[in-house]
Amino acid sequence: MIISKLATKIVLTILILDSITLSSFAFNSSSSKSSTTVVQSNSTNQKSVMSADREYKPVDKDYTFGLVAQVSRSTSLYDHKDGTNSESLSYTIVPSLKMPIGGISALIVYNQDLKDSDSTDNGLADTPVTLAFKAKEWAWSAPYILTITPTLTAVIPTAKKTIEKDQLYTALSTGLSFGIKPDGFTTSEHGEFSLAVGVTAGRNFHAMEEDINGAVLNKYSSNQTLNIGYSIADLSFNIEYIHKSRWTYKGNTKEAFALSEEIGYSVNDHFNVAVGHSNEGTGLKANGYESNFNFINENDSTVYLTLGTAL
Repeated sequence: MIISKLATKIVLTILILDSITLSSFAFNSSSSKSSTTVVQSNSTNQKSVMSADREYKPVDKDYTFGLVAQVSRSTSLYDHKDGTNSESLSYTIVPSLKMPIGGISALIVYNQDLKDSDSTDNGLADTPVTLAFKAKEWAWSAPYILTITPTLTAVIPTAKKTIEKDQLYTALSTGLSFGIKPDGFTTSEHGEFSLAVGVTAGRNFHAMEEDINGAVLNKYSSNQTLNIGYSIADLSFNIEYIHKSRWTYKGNTKEAFALSEEIGYSVNDHFNVAVGHSNEGTGLKANGYESNFNFINENDSTVYLTLGTAL
């Protein structure tokens, strides 16, 4: 499955529940940006981190419907004045349903390339639907608890490129996240930290092993995610690193990374704003042995502004 760079400027959020989880999908692409913009399903008072990973927090009601809407404007960090800088808008809607066994949500993203109306990234991105089972929690050191959250994700091909070029039927993945997070009851004048580590394993299902242009497609995928957050009052700070492994139908291995940093501010219980930076790239340089990791890349780094509302 392919979710475009424009789509993931906003989000790779699976659940819009109440805290951090780790349920990245089995994307067909070897690199896609992950912004860390968080919006709560019923409140935006806490972290505003949207990523490939989210976690379920028990609620009093057996069934609760939530809806998140976001618009994100992104641009290249560096403008080389040669026409190569990117300018894009992304619109996101995330309906979710909390249930006794956990929560289910869908990520619906529409992308608009402001510099190229004919870009293949324009239009709907693929739509992942994720079931996150109720987290297992253990008391640790007040006010923090330990959590383990299993997830299942299925992808509905809705992107034009995925349907016509890659001929993707669907992608399935399973994930497991381990987290340390506030218990939700105790508050601290010094703020609260959160930590989440997760891994996913996925399988893509295509009509053919190659796309219509003869390029070999990815069959298997795995994401390994580290997410660190800190929140105090209405402010939140978050950094997320994702290492991506892909295996093609021919047995070749691809490695990539995505890094994002974000500052969020909750205006009130239903509105928030976030600014951030994201960078992604292949795991190795063209020589095949030097690491390609950089916090900032003159060609690939982008900055973004996101406005969100939660109902």
